[in-house]
Amino acid sequence: MKIAAITTVRNDEMFLEKWVRYYGDQLGVKNLYVFMDGHDQAVPKAAEGVNSLYLPHIPLKRVPAMRRRAQVMSYLARGLFKYFDAVIVTDVDEFLVVDPQLNTSLAEYLSQSKSRSSLSGLGLDVGQHINLEEPLDVSRPFLD
Repeated sequence: MKIAAITTVRNDEMFLEKWVRYYGDQLGVKNLYVFMDGHDQAVPKAAEGVNSLYLPHIPLKRVPAMRRRAQVMSYLARGLFKYFDAVIVTDVDEFLVVDPQLNTSLAEYLSQSKSRSSLSGLGLDVGQHINLEEPLDVSRPFLD
């Protein structure tokens, strides 16, 4: 099964580096697509070898910007379905993780799925309690 992953990013290297490493290990770097939100930024070093394209940055308030982004990503994913069997669309700070008790990779899980339309993950926001936790070491896994 051929699987692509796509995301958008604006002025963020930390999460992009994690996103590229995680999904690149899962699916292969050549199957990743990063859409840069604005021509006023360079493709970060973390995205070298990834398919990178620029979208024009049009400042909007938060909710309209999120709606536009979701719609554009949906259109882009729809186009990639002409080349891939499955397309994962996430924000740059979102990571789909298969239940470890299933003992399978993300690609294997998607390949074995009986659904041929769409799957959704359970979303959990993980944050740092800056008053109780040490400063974030971005070189270490987030849940380390």
